[in-house]
Amino acid sequence: ASEALFRISADDHYGVMTSTDFTSYANPSGGDGCVLDVQPTYGDFGGVNLGELTSIQFSLSNLSDGDFFSGRCVLDDIVLVDAEGDFRLGDMSELTGVLGILPGDFLDTSLTVFFEPQSEGIKTGILRIISNDMYSSVMDIPLYGQAMGSELCVDVDGGVPATTQCGTTQPCATADFGNASSGTVRDLTLTNCGAGTLTIRGVEMDGASAPQFIEQGPAGSELPIELTSGQ
Repeated sequence: ASEALFRISADDHYGVMTSTDFTSYANPSGGDGCVLDVQPTYGDFGGVNLGELTSIQFSLSNLSDGDFFSGRCVLDDIVLVDAEGDFRLGDMSELTGVLGILPGDFLDTSLTVFFEPQSEGIKTGILRIISNDMYSSVMDIPLYGQAMGSELCVDVDGGVPATTQCGTTQPCATADFGNASSGTVRDLTLTNCGAGTLTIRGVEMDGASAPQFIEQGPAGSELPIELTSGQ
């Protein structure tokens, strides 16, 4: 089987540089023995909020030129290589038939993999299929997903809900008071625009701020504040 390694590096929305390796396999068509083909060749689940569930269905077929006896694909085992338990296999009862996967698009089958992240961050795993494939008895399908956690959003005009994300690599918008008289007050809205629970432990003015700006709330007795998703 042909094999290619891809390495993707990115600065994700948590401000963390992450590098992920993907190995893709491609069997040549033809051959008298089993030639197992799996589509798609990788599982990209994208971004998923904590507590949500998504899935990808993989199609399994046999590209063999052989007959019922020589070209039949037998699936010996299907496992997930996933240390954190973020991925799980669906019903595999249809994959255990004694006939296996026959050549010529006959008795093709499918397999569903679910992504249900248990914690925030980038998650990777491997769908490993062990068979009697004549080119490679072990086929690894890379799995990728990103678990989205709580996100702080701020609206400097007091709009509800706030939608401008804030972070170390993405500062909030500027609250422009313009030509304002003494005692002018502006409300700023804080919203959890992500998933899970956002805990606000403190709100304070930067020490370098001009003395004309005064923070009026929340009071220390009101902290911490816990905001659920969308609150």
